[in-house]
Order: sequence, then structure tokens, then C-alpha cells
Amino acid sequence: MTRDTAKPPRRRSDEWHGHALRESLKTLGLSGMLETLDARLAQTHGGELGHPDFLQVLCQDEIAHGETVAFERRLCKAKFEQQATLEGFDFNAAPTLPAAQIRDLAALCWLHDGESVILFGPVGPSRITFSRACWKSSCPWCSTDPST
Repeated sequence: MTRDTAKPPRRRSDEWHGHALRESLKTLGLSGMLETLDARLAQTHGGELGHPDFLQVLCQDEIAHGETVAFERRLCKAKFEQQATLEGFDFNAAPTLPAAQIRDLAALCWLHDGESVILFGPVGPSRITFSRACWKSSCPWCSTDPST
């Protein structure tokens, strides 16, 4: 019984390892790591990241990618009639709204302090739009729309 001891084609060591790592990441479905691999390798070669830091940052990249993909999937599945964001809200169109207070509420400091907020006012979509905008900008890990 003989072993196949054929060596891979001669390449620079870094180039070979980078190719093998890319193939492994593709096989494992770690596209978040794959997207940032070149930048992270450059940081490692530049001395900015040690081996444990390199691995940790790649894992964080994959986690962030997974959260982004999951959020986009939930957003698409929710089938919102409109994409509500506070950045796109025109406070000039509703001059009676307290813009500074709304921005303070959207910062969610009240949530971190363990306080509650009740939104009330005349009939209309404003409260729902506001709650959706807060949810989208501040709670990407939430799996349901709080206004439903």
C-alpha cells in the first residue's frame, strides 16, 4: 500500500495557505469570513493582529454577516408597506412633532434604564411608523415587528 505523497504545486507559502483557507471557508459556508479574509490577512501581515486576534476578528465578521443576512431576510419576510427610518422622516412636514424628543426616544436610553414608553395621539400611522423605525434601527436581533 502506497501513500499519495504528491505535493501541491509550488507557490509562495502565504498564497497556498490563503487558497486553502478560502476553499475551507467556502466549504463550511462561512461567507462572512470569506468576504473579509483579504483585509484581515493584510492586518495580520502588517502586525496589527496576532493569531488569536485574527481568528477572533474573523469570527466577529462571520457573526455580523449572519446577523445582517438574518435581519434582511426578516425584513423581506415582514413585507412592510413602506421602509420607515427616522433618518428619512421629514420633521418639517409635521412641525408640531417634538423632533428632539422623538430623537431622544429613538436613542433607546429609556430602554437601557429599564423604563417604559407609551405612545399616544390622534388616529393615524405615526406611532406604528415610529415604532417600526426604532425597531429596525435599534433591534436587528428582534424576530418580530413590535407593532403587530
